[in-house]
Amino acid sequence: MADIPHATLMRDVEHFAKEKDLEDLTELLKRGALVAQNPAQVDHIETLEATEREALQLERDHKWKHPLSLYVTIFICSIGTW
Repeated sequence: MADIPHATLMRDVEHFAKEKDLEDLTELLKRGALVAQNPAQVDHIETLEATEREALQLERDHKWKHPLSLYVTIFICSIGTW
């Protein structure tokens, strides 16, 4: 996805939003697509709002900040799928 031209990516997001009846979320989906395209460059995505940028930086810098019970639940559920 990193090599998709910006205009093509934005057009694809618009098409997806229209197809899935998510047109009210188009701008949010576009910002998400830009993050997914290059997550290491979150600081350089100008269209991100400050709160979005802060949340992404928090996730990047504190990957294991969630409660232990969440990880235990995920682990136990993953065993159940074997």
